[in-house]
Amino acid sequence: MREILRSTLKVGAATLASLLGWVVAGKIISLQLGAAGVGLFGLLRHLLQYLVVFATLNGQMALVQGIASRDVEAQGRFAGTVFRIQASLSLGLASLLLLGAPWLGPLLIPHPQAVALLRWLALALLAASSQAYFIGLLNGLRRINDLVKSQAMGPLVVIGLIFPMIWLIRGGYAAGFALMLTLPGVAITLAAIWCVWQKDEFSLLLRGRFHRSDADYFIRMSAVLLATGLFTSGTQYFQSWIVARRLGLEQSGQFWVAWALSMSYVTLLLGSYSTFYMPSLSRLTDPEARRALMRSYLRLSLVAMPVLVSLVILFKPLLIHLMFSHELLPSLKVMRWMLIGDYFKGISWVLAFPMLAFREMRWFFWTEVLLSLGMLACIWAWVAHGGSVEGLGALFMALYIFYALLMSLYVRRQHGFQWHRFELAWLLAGVALVLTSSLLSWNALRLTMLHFGIETGMIAAFLVPLFFPSWRSVFHAVKGREP
Repeated sequence: MREILRSTLKVGAATLASLLGWVVAGKIISLQLGAAGVGLFGLLRHLLQYLVVFATLNGQMALVQGIASRDVEAQGRFAGTVFRIQASLSLGLASLLLLGAPWLGPLLIPHPQAVALLRWLALALLAASSQAYFIGLLNGLRRINDLVKSQAMGPLVVIGLIFPMIWLIRGGYAAGFALMLTLPGVAITLAAIWCVWQKDEFSLLLRGRFHRSDADYFIRMSAVLLATGLFTSGTQYFQSWIVARRLGLEQSGQFWVAWALSMSYVTLLLGSYSTFYMPSLSRLTDPEARRALMRSYLRLSLVAMPVLVSLVILFKPLLIHLMFSHELLPSLKVMRWMLIGDYFKGISWVLAFPMLAFREMRWFFWTEVLLSLGMLACIWAWVAHGGSVEGLGALFMALYIFYALLMSLYVRRQHGFQWHRFELAWLLAGVALVLTSSLLSWNALRLTMLHFGIETGMIAAFLVPLFFPSWRSVFHAVKGREP
């Protein structure tokens, strides 16, 4: 458990630094450009993520799993093969965006400067694809300290760029948004390359030949990841596109604020899953050891997620004021539903990662497709029939409750993992804490001392059992057998 906590804190610190950088950027964008500016920026970020899925075959997890599951000699060969595949695809897609911008731009970006924006996004794509590869390489090699240092470069560049970006946009150059999305990725990539170069590992990528067996291994796993990534990232982009087209960029900005906060703060805890949890699971062959590690992460989430979600529920009006502006307070109507869904999202992710660790791609494919298509279909139907932005938050919550139930079925059928009564009790206690916290501040537009006192008292009551040795001991990691 100590190793899990250390890795979680390291990756969480890097993620927090990145979030703080983007928080500063979001605050200035909302103050200077309003909700419509936030909406356009969010739409471009989602489009970039969607393009990166194509360019990398959504293969960062496949890269990490492939490196982590090989011996030292085979790691360089596999990483070099993947490098050549992803570099070729990234350059090809960037060329397509540059040449096809006059036709693709107006379709993908609802903005008068869509053509120029899409061409600038071609550069952002190359930077983001490179970042994904080299961060995945450091992760697979278990170079956590170097990974954290590299990621720390991103927020520094974001903060340094925000005012020049605003100056460009106010001067009529909306491409300033695309530059904001490009240069942080360049900085992270260069830092990661330097870390790899110091250990003479970068030269292996350039000298090694293309190996078809490694390419087949990577593509077989990435094919499923690509298909699911197209659904998941596509859902994020198309839901922003639908809202922008149907309700306008201002409503899209409110939706993006709620979505960004929902995704960002949970990443502080869940970021370690892909950095430590998944590679560690990949190395385990004993079924009992696998279940023990899964249970350790589940119990960590059962304690941490209710507290984290409840604190965000309490401080959500203050977060909107600090991170954005008063103009975006209506996004709270969407957030209050999404925050409840975040609790179930955190639990379900713990149970879902073994699909990647053990390459159970059929389960992964169909569950991701079901979730993504279900969300996109519901959003389309809701907006098409005149539904408000708030209803999108309720759809988010309902779908993640369903997803958590589906993941519980998966781990039981595939790995013989069953919930203990103790864990079910903590799950229900967490649900009660999150729901009570949400109801107490459902329509609150500001933080009050009364809400603060009640909330901290409920969180303290939730955590009290952990201070008793007989309860605390069940959260310790058990090696070789399950508790």
